[in-house]
Amino acid sequence: MAANNKKTFNVNGTTIELDEPQLQFDDDELLYEDSDAVGEGDAEFDAEFDGSLSAVQFDEDFEGELGLSEPDFSILTKYGDIPKLGIVDVSGDDSFGRKVISISACRLPSNKSYDHQLLLQYLLHVLDQYVQNDYVLVYFHYGLNSDNKLPLSWLVQAYKCFDRKYKKNLKALYIVHPTNFIKIMYSCMKVFISYKFGKKMVYVQSLDELKEFLDISQINIASAILK
Repeated sequence: MAANNKKTFNVNGTTIELDEPQLQFDDDELLYEDSDAVGEGDAEFDAEFDGSLSAVQFDEDFEGELGLSEPDFSILTKYGDIPKLGIVDVSGDDSFGRKVISISACRLPSNKSYDHQLLLQYLLHVLDQYVQNDYVLVYFHYGLNSDNKLPLSWLVQAYKCFDRKYKKNLKALYIVHPTNFIKIMYSCMKVFISYKFGKKMVYVQSLDELKEFLDISQINIASAILK
């Protein structure tokens, strides 16, 4: 016979006795009774995950799956400060949908402060991205002086590097603000320059004249040239 356990409560000065309710289950029943079953479950979990990240399998190309690409820092490390100078700039398209690439002499640093070969390599690197299709070059001669001018040997080397790959789809080379120096240089290099390439060269005396060929609002023209 179960013991008659009573609890006494005092409510507003009145003493009340109530029977303590008898639980119909043991607290131990809340736990797993089959310890072996629990052990088997733990063993299966341990087999799948050993507590280390090595047990978790990641897709090696999960960044690609998310459409993320690792930034390319090779240009900055390979060509130094040359890309930052803006000497070579891709400047939109002309009216025929051809890519316009400009070269600004006024942005050339002192010819004693940088590697000319890196400049040539960077120029070719930029052109390589567009030469498969028609394109035009714009050379702004303004700002070239004795401190930053490139040696004639470099110009000859650059032209020789411009093989058929670069010349084939070049539709025009606009030389803006040409001087007698340009004409003398052209005469010196004429032995290297083909007649066909020479026909692509267009002397442009002013920005107003350049507007007849290109939408100059798309070109990143140096402020020194605009003045």
